[in-house]
Amino acid sequence: MSKSKKVLSVLLASAVLLGGASAYASSHPEKQAAFEQAAISAGQAVQTATGKVAGKATEVDFKFKNGSSYYKVDVLRDNQGNAEKHEVVVDARTGEVLADNIETQSHKKDKASAEAKVSLEQAIDIAMQKTGGKVNAADLEAKKGALRYEVESIKDGKKYKTVVDAASGEVISSGVDY
Repeated sequence: MSKSKKVLSVLLASAVLLGGASAYASSHPEKQAAFEQAAISAGQAVQTATGKVAGKATEVDFKFKNGSSYYKVDVLRDNQGNAEKHEVVVDARTGEVLADNIETQSHKKDKASAEAKVSLEQAIDIAMQKTGGKVNAADLEAKKGALRYEVESIKDGKKYKTVVDAASGEVISSGVDY
């Protein structure tokens, strides 16, 4: 391959990567603006939700609908041997609990979450330290027999994905999520 073709290939690949990294911000400008203006962080939403429902948080997700921004936090609570899944909605501007919806069906993730030694809040903190970004979503997952948190954060308009081992707190992977 000639030198000019190599340079052209590198330039083209760089343009594609940079375009993909900023695609999140440009494809969701209202949601991005609401997320950046949120006074409450994902970690604070988890604390509020677990303060409302004594249990273990397994997921947090920033939402923006009809001009309102909020976090949905899944909290698992043991109710006399039965798993109760609470979906707690926390206002991203005020920190107020807007709703607490209960689902009593048991899921694989519900049972697996009891085995996680690292909390959702700890996984969020680990990802924030790694990327320097603001977390907008985190989820506990069981993959190939191992529990891990997938944490999504935003920094400078770029979306990052950090995977944290739920047993040790070690970062499995972290980088820009294309």
